[in-house]
Amino acid sequence: MPNLIEEYKLTIKKLTEFENFTIAKDYEQKLQILKNTLN
Repeated sequence: MPNLIEEYKLTIKKLTEFENFTIAKDYEQKLQILKNTLN
């Protein structure tokens, strides 16, 4: 499961680099939900 979190972070970073902020925000929300679920 921690691998999934790293993948999300990497995806967010790549999307931000490509200035695809809308999708990056969506992934950030999903990552937050994932972190909350794991805690």
